This record gives sequence, structure tokens and C-alpha cells, in this order.
Amino acid sequence: MAHRRFMVRSFLFANSAILLRLYGFANTTFLNMDPLQAYPFMAWLSWLPGLIILEVIFTSAHSKQQMQAGN
Repeated sequence: MAHRRFMVRSFLFANSAILLRLYGFANTTFLNMDPLQAYPFMAWLSWLPGLIILEVIFTSAHSKQQMQAGN
């Protein structure tokens, strides 16, 4: 189970580069923010929300397993 979680996190980080490019496209197409100011925000945005959601899912699945084992 630990290896599975590690691999899911690795997949998320590997695909964050794709999200970064999509955010860059959205910035130049729709937002027109200065690229030098927008890049740090987009870099954090490319992996942090996904990681938070993933950890919440992992935590809820782990607590659900513990509750089922306790019954």
C-alpha cells in the first residue's frame, strides 16, 4: 500500500509539468498577467492543490480502513 501511494504521488508530480504548461497557456490567452510575476504562482498551483486533495483522499481511505478493521 505504501508503494502504491508513493507511485500515485510520483504520477502527480510528473504530470504537474503538463499542468504548468496549461496554466501558462491560460495566462497568455485569457489573463495576460506578467509572466515573471505569474510563473511562481502557477508553479505552486501546478502541484499543491492536487497534492492536498490526494492526501485528503489517502487519509480518509486510511481512516475508513481502520474503522472497518475495528468492527
